[in-house]
Amino acid sequence: MKRFILTAFATLDFVGAAHAHVVLLDKEAEAGAYFRVTLQVGHGCQGEATTALEVAIPAGIAVARPMPKTGWQIEIEEGDFDKPAMVHGKPVTRGVKRLRWVGGQLPDAWYDEFVMQVKLPDEAGTLAFPVVQRCGELHADWVELPQEGKSAAYPAPLLSVRAKAGGAHAGH
Repeated sequence: MKRFILTAFATLDFVGAAHAHVVLLDKEAEAGAYFRVTLQVGHGCQGEATTALEVAIPAGIAVARPMPKTGWQIEIEEGDFDKPAMVHGKPVTRGVKRLRWVGGQLPDAWYDEFVMQVKLPDEAGTLAFPVVQRCGELHADWVELPQEGKSAAYPAPLLSVRAKAGGAHAGH
């Protein structure tokens, strides 16, 4: 066990900014529902304050609305969907592809949450929310997807989307 811990620390030192994690508060939701995605930022990068957080919105999410944060600006990047999504019975072909909270200062020793509301796809599965955490000139790219038999140094936050219970209509 001691050897594993030393190896893990050596790996973290080698990859650079891997001294923070960005994770989801809630890791499971129901398909088709509106869901509050809460990204938790535990601390900065190598002692530096977090100055921006960028989140790629997974394919299949038709609506993504960021929650404002005092002291931060929100940037929204929109684009065309690979396939239309249904929202309130109507097809939607364009929407949010990326959200950024920028211009703030989250000191390394502090913790905070960045929140958005999304409309989940109707299908069950796993959604990855790749995140780039910027700390001035440093950054940590929390974008790695799980691979069998390997642990990720920079894991993307994952949401498990379960099938709708009894086919009930999802509220918002």
